[in-house]
Amino acid sequence: MKKIFLLLIPALFFLGVSFAQRQCTVTKAIAFYTISQPGIMPRDENGMPMKGKRNKQRFIYLLTSCKIKPVITSVTYGGVKVLASVNDDGPAKKAEVGSDNSGRPIILYAPAGYYYWKTDVVEINSSPVPDSGKYLVKGSVGKKSFACTVY
Repeated sequence: MKKIFLLLIPALFFLGVSFAQRQCTVTKAIAFYTISQPGIMPRDENGMPMKGKRNKQRFIYLLTSCKIKPVITSVTYGGVKVLASVNDDGPAKKAEVGSDNSGRPIILYAPAGYYYWKTDVVEINSSPVPDSGKYLVKGSVGKKSFACTVY
């Protein structure tokens, strides 16, 4: 009986320590964009086709170690401040991002115990956002704050 008791105490201690080590964090951030063009070609008053405006939608996928929704406090892209909001779709084990140049789908799979959160990135007041740069994302998940740089 004493042997079982002596083995049970360290086992419970190490089990408790292992659960205490698991904190909710953002472990990775991946940025994507899609380009869409309007389907109907706009025309001027003389009926001549005008160049359609291409729309670039930017997304950041945050990989978290829990199901708690991340809160984004600030995002800059190439030195320009942009707005970002985490979608209310909830955490996903699999995220279908879009397709590559050959038309094959791009799918992100989260490892066991991790979840992807899709974040929409929007320009502020139509301020020009550079075509290339890096994202600096700051926020918090639960009580833990994070800062990620995405290239």
